[in-house]
Amino acid sequence: MISYVARVCNVDPESLNPTSQLSRDLELEGDWAKFFIVDWMDEFGIDFGDFEFSNYFVEEFHLLSVLRSLLFPQRPNRRYPITIEMLVTAANAGTWDSASLHQMHDHPTKIRG
Repeated sequence: MISYVARVCNVDPESLNPTSQLSRDLELEGDWAKFFIVDWMDEFGIDFGDFEFSNYFVEEFHLLSVLRSLLFPQRPNRRYPITIEMLVTAANAGTWDSASLHQMHDHPTKIRG
């Protein structure tokens, strides 16, 4: 899995380990993160299961998101990090199961967005 992530993200595989996070360490967010997840699930034959993009990544900046933020007060969102270890676990299971994957981390990260 490390070699796949390194190839797709164009990084040195030596810089990655099982706890490397897609958002924090590889700076995957928005449309690029969507592309990565869809490609990864397709490459490894993984069912989306209960995967919800907004639980893991910040959305790309679009006019609709600006209007929504102006019309509705923002609440802090909690986002779970996705690690390479989680990618391996989901690939082995053949599906994304948030409950079991979230147990791999103590708490989601609080961010605004």
